[in-house]
Amino acid sequence: MVTFLSNHWHQIVDVITVVGLVLAVVALVLAWKQLRDLQRVQNSLSTRYIGQFPEHMDEVVKLVKSAKRNLTIVCDVPAYCSFTRPELGLAYKQALEGKKYQAGFKTLRFICLSDREIDAFHHEQLDPDTTDDKWPEFKKHFDTQLNFLIRDYGSAETFESLTREQFFNLVMTAHKSMMAGVLQRWHPGRFDTTMPIYFWIADDFRGVLAIPVLADGVTEICFATNDQQILKALMGLYSRLNRKAAIAGNPSASPTPAASSSSTPSAGGASAVQLSKPPPPPLGGAPAPKSTEAPR
Repeated sequence: MVTFLSNHWHQIVDVITVVGLVLAVVALVLAWKQLRDLQRVQNSLSTRYIGQFPEHMDEVVKLVKSAKRNLTIVCDVPAYCSFTRPELGLAYKQALEGKKYQAGFKTLRFICLSDREIDAFHHEQLDPDTTDDKWPEFKKHFDTQLNFLIRDYGSAETFESLTREQFFNLVMTAHKSMMAGVLQRWHPGRFDTTMPIYFWIADDFRGVLAIPVLADGVTEICFATNDQQILKALMGLYSRLNRKAAIAGNPSASPTPAASSSSTPSAGGASAVQLSKPPPPPLGGAPAPKSTEAPR
């Protein structure tokens, strides 16, 4: 036996090596199948975590594009994600803009903060990181985003000469452009109340929700859901916020069916007017640092 092992040692080692490689490949295949099955299970869950802001924007854009009849959107600003990730903000804008041309699409219910509250919100986020001594570092970190902002919404501003005040004005210009060029046709609601949650709901049965945190370097944590109880609660929240907007004189759409004979009840029991679309208006049109928040 010893003589046999001595004479065939190299062949035995080769066989063991091949067997080991085969077992390793089999283990990798089984692990891949298990991971795929886990992903399928995760995707089938009624509510699942999809990341922090702005990681959820791909899901938001897909949701907006998928809506066949109506969309309900409650968020802080009109031009959501337009500064932090300009390419995602543009995709979001184009997805919303495309709804006015989509056959069968009737209603976009939209509520966001008033201009005054948006400006106050951005200052709350950014004042600590845009003081005179920190402004050069802020510009350096967000140089790509700032150059996009200047290109798309600036007039005489340049990156080199951009001041803190000009920056905040450009951010507001981006939101006003989104409102006037894309959202105004749907009669968006505006109000002065801080929002506890943001959400996007397509056809009353699929949604993405974001919980604003603004702490420890986290802006929002985000989830996708098709849980009907959660969506019903969110639609109820929309109705409540829309009533507040109506009291302020800026409702998204009439909350009562009497305003239009073609109103349709939402999942939360409120009613949104099925708007006949007016002629189209003129079109408008790097990850955040660990310690620095970015406006939308």
